[in-house]
Amino acid sequence: YNPSFRYQMQTHGYGDIYLFDPAGNLVYSVAKHPDFGENFAPGSALADSPLGRAFAKALQLKRRGSFDFEDLAPYAPLDGRPASFMSAPIFDHDGKTIVGVIAFEMPQDGINAIMSAPLGFGRTGESFFVGADHTLRNDSQRTPENDILKARFETPAVDAALAGGRDIPASESELRGAKVLTAVVPFVFGDSNWALVTVIDTAEAMAPLNEMRDLI
Repeated sequence: YNPSFRYQMQTHGYGDIYLFDPAGNLVYSVAKHPDFGENFAPGSALADSPLGRAFAKALQLKRRGSFDFEDLAPYAPLDGRPASFMSAPIFDHDGKTIVGVIAFEMPQDGINAIMSAPLGFGRTGESFFVGADHTLRNDSQRTPENDILKARFETPAVDAALAGGRDIPASESELRGAKVLTAVVPFVFGDSNWALVTVIDTAEAMAPLNEMRDLI
């Protein structure tokens, strides 16, 4: 099965693909990181890691097609870098007996590429996801460092979106010392609530109106 799993990983950009037995043993991994062969059952050293939580929650799922998503968090076997995981139970032929768990380390490069697309945002416009802890879930193209789980963006509009609010009015806020116009909508995936934020420097956004005013 390894060539097929490796093809899936490379084609879709997954960081790794994992197979667990019901006892929590990681019996297969494409990338063979230090977590390969470890146990993730409750009480083990990796049980409370994001991959350990993904394994435990998948075991509780009773329907084909159901899945768990674990939000980005530092993962020790990957040198502590942020990682997110999706997992699902593997059923026997009867469709009721769980014989294992499959999990995927979700790709980040694809999300960063989508969120970094200019899309007519001008010189200063950008979009990013904000998690429940008010840190970014993708890297901003406007900064040299990696912003994932480091840069913060906290406004009343973001709080409203994280609470599931709709029709949140645009507002002005501050980002990296500059005044920006901000639009926010909620984004829900699995059990994770994020806010999708789009900002643009207020001066750039208002420039056409100021030019029209001056012409008048």
